[in-house]
Amino acid sequence: MFETMRNILTAAREQHKAVVKERMDHIGKLANSVEVTKGLFDISKAQFAIDIARLEAEAYELQQRVSYTNEVKSVLDSWVRHETAVREKEQKLMAEAVIAKIRAELSDPRMIQQSNILNQTLADVENLAKTK
Repeated sequence: MFETMRNILTAAREQHKAVVKERMDHIGKLANSVEVTKGLFDISKAQFAIDIARLEAEAYELQQRVSYTNEVKSVLDSWVRHETAVREKEQKLMAEAVIAKIRAELSDPRMIQQSNILNQTLADVENLAKTK
């Protein structure tokens, strides 16, 4: 009986040693995880810095494009205003020239005589129309 108990205890000790050894091996594999985690963190930090630099570069480029677009729009708007002012000035000058020409023709004695003849003819035609 003593021998059986001894065999049982020895078997239990061997089994316990195997479990402890397996556990130590497992923990030994995890001992390197701190360095692996630090390495992964450094890589992610570097990647994050690269991503931030890339995004900042894209933001700067977009900002420059917007600035350029606004400047081009401003120049085009000023040209439109200038062309509108020139066109209005030309139209005003043309209208003044036409009005001056008409006034000059109206003050011409031949035109006055033609106007009087035309008025007399219209009056005669109206009189004829009334009599018939």
